[in-house]
Amino acid sequence: MDSRERLLINEASVATGVAACKINQLLDDEVLPDSAAAKVADRRRLHAYAVPMVSLGATDGSKLSEGMRLDAMRQVERYAKENWRQLWRDPGSASGLRFESGCITISRGEKVTEAMAGLNKWAEARERVVEDPGVRGGMPVLRGTRAGVYEAADALAGEGLPAALK
Repeated sequence: MDSRERLLINEASVATGVAACKINQLLDDEVLPDSAAAKVADRRRLHAYAVPMVSLGATDGSKLSEGMRLDAMRQVERYAKENWRQLWRDPGSASGLRFESGCITISRGEKVTEAMAGLNKWAEARERVVEDPGVRGGMPVLRGTRAGVYEAADALAGEGLPAALK
């Protein structure tokens, strides 16, 4: 996955474990910088490199002053862009990442690692999905089957999918 690839808000939610409404709120409240998102066909999308920023915004970001939060976001954004290939291959490579401002130090490594691991899981699952106009009218299905992705997700949700993913 390229760092500039864009994810729908619900896809970023799956990757990070942060509710889609919370991600939209982070964008509306300008907690996430403008560079993190783009509108494509009137739908909000996040750059893949912004996934770790969502994690920061949803957790420690709300505890920081606006200036400190923006500095921390820029640091995570720069780190993610500069180290994308390494983060993609080894999410744990971010373990030492921390934000420092004056006497405040916030360890970001664990959250960045979790966000990147979630993004990797999402990307692996996405590879198992195909959209072929000749199969069920182009509805997303599991590769090699006619089983609809949304139908499968609904069935799993009834069985407690979030618990199964942990």
